[in-house]
Amino acid sequence: MWLTVVLVVVVVLLLVYAVTHQPDDKGMPPGPKGLPLVGNLFDLLREDSITFFARLAEKHGPLYSVQLGLRRVVVINSSHWLTQAFVRQGDMFNHRPRGTVLSFIMGGKGIADAEDRVWRESRRFTLHVLRDFGLGKQSVEEFVNRELHDFLEATQKKIGQPYNLHYDLATSVLNIVWHMFVGERFAMEDKNLRWIVDSLEMSLTLVEQGGFLNYTPVLQFIGTFIKPKAFKVGYNVIHRLDYFTELIEKHKVNLDNPERGFDFMYQYLLEQRRQLQQGKTDTIFTDNQLKWLVSDLFIVGLDTTVTTLRWCFLFLIRHPEIQDKLYQELEVNIGTDRLPTYEDRVRMPYTEAFITEVFRYGSITPLAMHGNPEETTLGGYRIPKRTWIVGNIWGIHWDKKIWGDPENFRPERFLDDDGQIIRSEHVLPFSVGRRNCLGESLARIETFQFLMGMLQKYEFGIPVGHSRPTTKFNCGVTLNPCEFEVLLTERFAKVG
Repeated sequence: MWLTVVLVVVVVLLLVYAVTHQPDDKGMPPGPKGLPLVGNLFDLLREDSITFFARLAEKHGPLYSVQLGLRRVVVINSSHWLTQAFVRQGDMFNHRPRGTVLSFIMGGKGIADAEDRVWRESRRFTLHVLRDFGLGKQSVEEFVNRELHDFLEATQKKIGQPYNLHYDLATSVLNIVWHMFVGERFAMEDKNLRWIVDSLEMSLTLVEQGGFLNYTPVLQFIGTFIKPKAFKVGYNVIHRLDYFTELIEKHKVNLDNPERGFDFMYQYLLEQRRQLQQGKTDTIFTDNQLKWLVSDLFIVGLDTTVTTLRWCFLFLIRHPEIQDKLYQELEVNIGTDRLPTYEDRVRMPYTEAFITEVFRYGSITPLAMHGNPEETTLGGYRIPKRTWIVGNIWGIHWDKKIWGDPENFRPERFLDDDGQIIRSEHVLPFSVGRRNCLGESLARIETFQFLMGMLQKYEFGIPVGHSRPTTKFNCGVTLNPCEFEVLLTERFAKVG
């Protein structure tokens, strides 16, 4: 009896709350009506968010709003409106939405979820240090090719057998940024590095960035953290931050050592000391911020490249005729006597077209979630204060009005009649504006050099008894292909 009364009271209170907290959609971009009180929320239980947002765009256009629970979300499904919001009106729209599952987990720390002064100073400092490392210049290729060499050696043990290269690839890619950020390198079989890779990748697949739970405050915490994987992710985050604390303390001990190395953590601690000596007690350069910042940078440096390369290798297996064209271009322009350089790409339009098509089809970061701190307008429509702005990058990359046949993997769509590369404003794998991916230039270098290095040495095939790998994906923060195995056959190249 009492339980029934309690349940009735709870339901009534929830209904009263929902009725009195309905979003004000006056003057906002038009969109679907949906159900009373909750709008189109339950559609997200039937399909993933990127497909849902793209489907609505077919009917309501590239700029629309949709009610999801007690929120009216604005969705951008074109490069024009994405650039208008995130670049031309970037001062207003380059903020993070509050209330998402990710914002709850990250709490505004680091750089990915930070705001205002913390974000501005962290981004400015990070870009400055990365440029000192040669990011975007030829010198960073030394870091990349050193790890590529070790990766090629590791793959030698896997020739002629079914091989899931996901872990070895992630290890090599993480080692590149690990050296830049912390000044260390790990052996391919190092257990600590294996744990870090698993920890970071598991965190990215815990929750779908635009999914159902983001719009249900009551269920958000419960729905996310009752998952068995959530407890492991939570433990890993705590363990990872403790590990970074140990690294910070080691760096502090050696901060005045003239023989110490040059890495991101040392530069951060030097800036921390400088600001404290100047009496800046409100400095954002704290040990806690450094832990979260390094954690964010590792995720950026790892997952973007690894996911891109896994899509690359998947399509090499699925399309042997494309693999042959890539190798022919490689043989003419690079050969097999040396490792590739990023400069080689300017003579390789088909390879550039292939990578661009991977960026389009794979849409590594499918959604860009932004917010606006004050009421404003976009395209003449009213955008209320603290509206969630969803940039559906996957929807742009799969828009039939632009591509005709987006479901087909076809590098030739980016080549003109003379076989030269066509640049497209509609391919935005790293988003746009000041919130775009910090690791873009490094990811492009790593993707080209690892792809070419592997093609120099191996042919990619389907292992005996295995089916052709699927293009189905797992939708989290990033869009990951399902796990697959490859059969590597050596080309007897001289590189590596």
